[in-house]
Amino acid sequence: MDGYERPAWQVRFRGWSSALKEPICGMALLLICERHAHALVLIAPKHARSFVQDECSRVMSSLRVRH
Repeated sequence: MDGYERPAWQVRFRGWSSALKEPICGMALLLICERHAHALVLIAPKHARSFVQDECSRVMSSLRVRH
């Protein structure tokens, strides 16, 4: 066990949305783009919420460019 509990989410959104969950040792951000069937989980310390938000924006922009 690496100290992180990785919950299995089953969520459907139209377009881009996010769901925040708190694992045992951090914060996980799940991004789902239903159109392209992409799911990405980012793990960061609880105090690093701004890092997660920045990563979220960066990844979403990156996927939009790629597709």
